[in-house]
Amino acid sequence: MRRATAGGRAVQAVLLLLLALLPVLPAAAAGPVLVDVAVRDSGTTLTVELVMSAPAAAEFERLDYPPRLSITLPDAALSPDAPRSVEIHRGDVLRVRVLQIDRPRTVRAVVDLAAWTAYEISNPLPNVVAVTFAVPPVPAAEGRAPAPARAVTLAFRDTPLSDILRAIAKVCGFSVFSASPLDRKVTAELDAVPCEVAVSIILQAADLTFRRTGTVLVVLPAEKAAPQAFAAGYRLSSADPETVAKQLTALVKGITVQVDGATNTLYVIGTEDQHAQVRRLLPSLDVAAVHVQIEAAVVDVSMNVLRELGLSWGISTPQEGGATILQAPGVKVVTGLNAVARIQALVTQGKARVLASPRIVTPSGQKATISLGEDFPIPSRDAEGNVTFTFRKIGVTLDILPRANRDGTVTSEVTVKVESVLELLPTPAGPVPRVASREIKLVVRTRSGESIVLGGLISREERTGTVKVPFLGDLPVLGRLFQATTRSERESEVVFTLTPRIAGQEPAP
Repeated sequence: MRRATAGGRAVQAVLLLLLALLPVLPAAAAGPVLVDVAVRDSGTTLTVELVMSAPAAAEFERLDYPPRLSITLPDAALSPDAPRSVEIHRGDVLRVRVLQIDRPRTVRAVVDLAAWTAYEISNPLPNVVAVTFAVPPVPAAEGRAPAPARAVTLAFRDTPLSDILRAIAKVCGFSVFSASPLDRKVTAELDAVPCEVAVSIILQAADLTFRRTGTVLVVLPAEKAAPQAFAAGYRLSSADPETVAKQLTALVKGITVQVDGATNTLYVIGTEDQHAQVRRLLPSLDVAAVHVQIEAAVVDVSMNVLRELGLSWGISTPQEGGATILQAPGVKVVTGLNAVARIQALVTQGKARVLASPRIVTPSGQKATISLGEDFPIPSRDAEGNVTFTFRKIGVTLDILPRANRDGTVTSEVTVKVESVLELLPTPAGPVPRVASREIKLVVRTRSGESIVLGGLISREERTGTVKVPFLGDLPVLGRLFQATTRSERESEVVFTLTPRIAGQEPAP
């Protein structure tokens, strides 16, 4: 009994210890925690990695005065063991500072720079946010990074700006060029400030800025400084990168987009304002494409059979079996299952023949084309009198552009063109087909899986034949007495059935 009591007291002691430790434990359950800041130097690039306890969203802001990149992690906590400052001094990358902002709870990492250089943003792992900067290569003889960037310590009172810049240029090894006089007086006191940061601060006080070209600093008014372009990477999760690249290029003027298909990443070169537009647009563009499956059938039906069937084209009223006939200039459109069932019954009974029954899948909003027919040679003569041939496909062409709607319906823009050879006309270069064509265009909205029947493409064929008695019918002059000429006319209609269906949805009831 005493042993049980002692065990219970031990459990209570452990629980009390855990409760006492709760306030100092990181709030990992409430959100991601920044646990480490890693710096990787490959020799020509330097990567700053923010390692999180879980995947976290990141927001980037580019600041010019002084140059720095701010990385904000909303709803994130900072681990007590994570570094608050990491000194780097490699190329133009000076240091990384990490701050915890309590209201709202946010972690912010600031990369201080001596000057802006090309950089790329990536997510090598779901819980790692990485920024890679271009840096000068490490000298092969030394095998180590160059010495830290030089700093400036100075104090001036009411000193002409030109004298201050001359002093900084002498210390830092710069040359200064300015198209306007630098006679404004400035008071400044700087202690161990990197060279380009010191220049930025001094010029900012005089409403000036600069652009660096090698070791030359070009001073110019702040309002005339064109925004600098830089590169950043954006990894897509769902959409096709080639499609998104075309959309971004059309929507954000002036940017350059490169596609890395292996990693599904877009590399965008543009100014900060242009990158801000890209970040606003990407959530609506990076979505999985909706596909539409189209089942089509091209059926040749005799007009007499259609009349017997009772399909009264051109009536704009509901028909038996739920079919509805829509009016359009020169077009006959029927929606509903009953009309499709009747067409299928004619095929089964041998009263109609299926010319083709293709099935295609296309992304919503992209046109699909079905082309059926034969290639006919078209003769022509060149300048030297030689006969050459080009081939033209004559038959049926169906273009359909489906758009999947949120309510489960599909809006289809349909263009149908039917061509047929009436006769072959003799020409010096050879026979040329005389072609009859009929084209219809319409827009139809149906439920996913609902069929559309298109009619109105009527063709007429006239055939002439000769019946004769063998041998006697071939006699000269007298053979006509043993021959009979027959003529037959056939009027048929080419009927199309289209069934657009949103991929992943069941057929409409």
